[in-house]
Amino acid sequence: MGESQLAPGELLLRLAALERGQAEPVVVAVDVGEAVPNHARGSIATLALVGGRTVVVPLVVSDAGLEAAVSGALGPVAPRVWTPKRFPKEPITPREKWVELLDDLGGWYEMLGRVRPGLRLVSIRRDVELRAGAVARVTVTDGRRSAVTEVPLDDGLLVVGLPDDLATSFGALATPDPLDS
Repeated sequence: MGESQLAPGELLLRLAALERGQAEPVVVAVDVGEAVPNHARGSIATLALVGGRTVVVPLVVSDAGLEAAVSGALGPVAPRVWTPKRFPKEPITPREKWVELLDDLGGWYEMLGRVRPGLRLVSIRRDVELRAGAVARVTVTDGRRSAVTEVPLDDGLLVVGLPDDLATSFGALATPDPLDS
């Protein structure tokens, strides 16, 4: 996988660090967009933030660029906190699981394409309220078919190696993309 194919993973790691540093949740969804004319590296992500706000950032956004985009929409953000050396102890809260989910998907993003060539992230979305019954929906595609996997955020369990699980179960879960001709 080249650098541009790994860019969604890098963005997810940056978002996890940003989320981990905040007192309250910030990101509700990440939609990985298609090419934008004349855009460096050709790809963007749309971030849905709390309060119904959205920002568009390049997939290869820097830490400072990401903080500036989110701060521009929500006001100042706290400093980011990178992945700790140890996993949090279970049970974890729905908010902690959301952060760990972003971190796991970002850190192991290359597994999508390694296990199933061409597989990439379309979006990751969570229920707006991080409460009992909350879920995150992860959508992946190979360009012809898509699969949506729901991850419960309230089960108290860490998420580890989800990209591998998404790739290995893709064939059984995938349905034709609506835009596929």
